[in-house]
Amino acid sequence: MESKKRFLETFVYFLFIVSGACSLIYQLVWVRIFSLEFGSTTLGVATVVAVFLGGLAAGALAGGKICTRLKRPLSAYGAIEFTLACFVALSPWTIPWALSALLNAAGPFVHDSFGLLTLLRFFAAVVLLLPPTLLMGATLPVLSTWMEQRAGKGSYRASSLYSWNTFGATVGVAFGGFWLLPQMGMQKSLLVAAAANLFIAVFCLVAGSSIASAKEFIAPKKPVATKESADSADPRLILGGAGVALAGAAAMICQVVWTRVATLVLGASVYSFTVVLGVFLAGLALGALFVTGACHKKPQSTGAVLQALLMGGAVAIIATGYVFSFLPAWAVGLHSAINTGAGAFSLLQLQLAIAAALLFVPVLILGGIFPAALLALARETKAIGSEVGRLYAWNIAGSVAGVLLAGFVLLPIFGVSISLGWAATLLLVAGLFYSQLNIGLSIKKGSPVALVMAVAIWLVLPPWDRQLMASGVHTYAPAYKGLVGPRQLADHVRKSQEILYYADGMTATIMVTKDRTIRDRDVLYISTDGKMDGSSDLDMPTQRLAAHLPMLMHPTPKKVAIIGMGTGCSAGSASLHPQSKVKLIEIEAKMVEGARFFLAHNHDVHNRENVDLTVSDGRLHLLMQRGVYDVVVSVPSNPWLAGSANLFTADFFARAAGALNEGGIFAQWVQTYSMSSQNFAMVVRGFVKAFPHTLMATTIPGDVLLLGSQQPFDFDLTAIGQRMNNPAIRADLADRRLQIRSVYDLMARIRVLPEFMQQLAGQGQLHTDDHPILAYRAPLDLHQDTWPQNEQLIGRFATGVAPALMAARGPDYFLTHQQTLAEAYERYLGADSKEAIYTRRALQQ
Repeated sequence: MESKKRFLETFVYFLFIVSGACSLIYQLVWVRIFSLEFGSTTLGVATVVAVFLGGLAAGALAGGKICTRLKRPLSAYGAIEFTLACFVALSPWTIPWALSALLNAAGPFVHDSFGLLTLLRFFAAVVLLLPPTLLMGATLPVLSTWMEQRAGKGSYRASSLYSWNTFGATVGVAFGGFWLLPQMGMQKSLLVAAAANLFIAVFCLVAGSSIASAKEFIAPKKPVATKESADSADPRLILGGAGVALAGAAAMICQVVWTRVATLVLGASVYSFTVVLGVFLAGLALGALFVTGACHKKPQSTGAVLQALLMGGAVAIIATGYVFSFLPAWAVGLHSAINTGAGAFSLLQLQLAIAAALLFVPVLILGGIFPAALLALARETKAIGSEVGRLYAWNIAGSVAGVLLAGFVLLPIFGVSISLGWAATLLLVAGLFYSQLNIGLSIKKGSPVALVMAVAIWLVLPPWDRQLMASGVHTYAPAYKGLVGPRQLADHVRKSQEILYYADGMTATIMVTKDRTIRDRDVLYISTDGKMDGSSDLDMPTQRLAAHLPMLMHPTPKKVAIIGMGTGCSAGSASLHPQSKVKLIEIEAKMVEGARFFLAHNHDVHNRENVDLTVSDGRLHLLMQRGVYDVVVSVPSNPWLAGSANLFTADFFARAAGALNEGGIFAQWVQTYSMSSQNFAMVVRGFVKAFPHTLMATTIPGDVLLLGSQQPFDFDLTAIGQRMNNPAIRADLADRRLQIRSVYDLMARIRVLPEFMQQLAGQGQLHTDDHPILAYRAPLDLHQDTWPQNEQLIGRFATGVAPALMAARGPDYFLTHQQTLAEAYERYLGADSKEAIYTRRALQQ
């Protein structure tokens, strides 16, 4: 019977690991659903995460209160898991439907109001996420009560459960992020996790019922709350709870800061975020397991261990700042040593190595703090579940505060080093609280030590080399090959680029630099997390044509939306068109500030009267518009970046089509470099599904513009030429960087016509909101030379505009333009290009 009892306890531990994995999968998917429907701004994501964590805290408190009255805690745990499984199984349909219904109902009132939209988002998160998160939060105190009833040593059992549940969260991140979501998408991932919860529920309901009916398994004590355990004014609960809250806040501040730093080195792909979160949770779990085991063997040393962890954690946090400057050089070296173009495993090797070097030791220390506090503070009473629930709620509440504080105050205002200083200080303040409770050091000894350390921390804050850290080694590592060590790499970066602007924004780090290697003119670049997103030179044809081409193809483009600011050149070019009203939507406020350095190139777009600049989510903006715009231009960053991938889905293209009025045109920038032909065709496939009439134009090698409409395009060269004759537009196009001096030069950029686009796209999978395949595939192409293959794919279906001119205007009309058009294709693509040859022979074909 003893062996059966041990087996049951061990198996329940295993089930709690699975439960932790499911919870992280739910969080990943639900946050993504809310981001897709309500916008992926920092405030939007933080609101959802805060409600999710707040629900866990409230659930822990509620679970702690009810568990003292439970006769069958294991059955109650099973009932919680069953209810959660039912909710999750319905959530792939109920949550998107509810969010869509809310937006449709409130959209006309909130679409231009930041405050009302925030309130609506918060209301939706509370209504939809509070019920399941309450259930998740209640599981630890309820299961701790069952363990205490069976075997005693409740605080040790609760600490063990917390540790293994955190380990399960690590499994959930790895399994969900690297296999389940890429292979199955969001809906099926939720259903798989719900099935796992259902299995847990059935087992615990059956086992709990069986145990209660067997005398040898009935708990020897009836769990009744005591006055001692219920005294909410107990200093142990107040100061101890405040201490774990401060520790939770410090840990979350560190997670936000370290994730931002890792993003600068590893890139902002879904794999980078998955690896960093996985390493963070793994460190927490291993630290918790180690401390739980050590304190269980020597319970008298628990207080000393807790104080050592708090002080050691403060030192370790500051120490990570001194590691930062080594990370870019390590990444360059690993890129050279590991074939990052070989696939996902090689990429994972590099990212794991960097993330572990940065995070593992300090997170190992941080992971032991809550279990040590739980063991030191939770008294072995009959109400252990209530004690656990209170402390767990304090810890999660602190985590919520840490996320909000780091994301909205510390990083944007004070930067990385000071943010780490505050995190370390919070741990030392928590140590002061525990000193007053005589846990570990007494107040006489603990206070001076903590105060001295707090002063010392601010005196030795690590330096932050802005230019080195934002050098974009994740993308440009091959260009830095051979540069050994951080000093050599830093010297190279400083010699080649001069920083004009740097800011840690809420969503990304933005930097504007001047190229020092070009002497005859000023060449500026703007970058996001080290990835260049625009320039005053090479990128100018794409930036300007993204606006001019669709607006010149439209007869009267009055209402125009531009998604993504970059240098501001696309919006500036759009604003040159007579009678146009331009709505510019940019998600990162610091990008708006950085674009001010391009005023000589973007027509002073910040101060143009016909440009309305909004800092918001462009996808959400289009969702709340119906039949409004004549032209919409989407110029996001590359789709291998996690957030940008949302602007390349078939669902987004469909929403963009809905925002257009009759005859409206949508323009989308797509890269052909560092993107396999399969992935490139997949983007085109989603686009042509939304827009039956699609043109493909090229601007510079590697850049493509897709133009889509619900109606056929009008190739009236005379009318288009007249619109080009506006002096400001003519000068903008004739610039040396574009050299488009006539309507024929403009038409020469169009390569593939609507009748051939479906053939180019082919048949296959779609990159959708539910199954964001591109977000997982695109990062694997990052260092591949794919432009020649994609150019070959385009060339197979390229004819130029000759067939469209003949079909729409007849052979005689085409004949009057044939020679000049052919010459334009020859200037742009060469005399042997397929388009030039086709144009010269079109009448014969």
